[in-house]
Amino acid sequence: MIKYDNSGILFKNTNKQADLEELKKRFPDRDVTPADYKGNATIAGQEFFMDGYIKQGEKGAFMSFKFKPKAPKAEYRGKDTALTRPGRSFDDDAPF
Repeated sequence: MIKYDNSGILFKNTNKQADLEELKKRFPDRDVTPADYKGNATIAGQEFFMDGYIKQGEKGAFMSFKFKPKAPKAEYRGKDTALTRPGRSFDDDAPF
């Protein structure tokens, strides 16, 4: 499958009950809701898991999204991101 940068794909979550049980085990003190849709996205060359939730608002139904990196956090250190590009330093004399 060809992956295009800054794009993703979602599929209806057919395992919501199993996901709910897993979430309750992992986060027993939280009110958890399994995703209505699950998929993948590529953003700025990095791959993410993508969850979609159908919600109700004042103006009707809408969809919200959550992204989680596929690679461990340590792997993203040193990648060319806006904060790690050469010439970008946070050791300057900025007063804030």
